[in-house]
Amino acid sequence: MPSDQALAHLVARFGSMAPDHPWSEEPSLWVLDAGEQPIKVFALLRLAAQLTPAQARERMQTGRFRVLNASSYELKRWHELFTAAGAHLEYRCE
Repeated sequence: MPSDQALAHLVARFGSMAPDHPWSEEPSLWVLDAGEQPIKVFALLRLAAQLTPAQARERMQTGRFRVLNASSYELKRWHELFTAAGAHLEYRCE
C-alpha cells in the first residue's frame, strides 16, 4: 500500500494526527536559582555556553536563565555540575 493511502487509512480510523511540535530537537537546561555559590554557577555557565564574562553576567541578571540546549546525555553532565554548585535546575523543551 502506498504511504499516502496508508496515512489516509490511519487518519480515517484514528482521526487526524497531532500537529508537529515547534520545539527544538534538543532539550534545554535552565537555572531557576543560582543558590549560595553564584560565582561557581557563573563559571559553569561560561564553560557550558561558551560565553564571555559580560554575556554570562547579563544572562544571570534575569534570575532564571537558559544554560544551553544539548542532548540529554550532555545535559546530565552539566546538571550534575550545576547541582554540585548549589543551583536549582529544570529541563525544558522549547
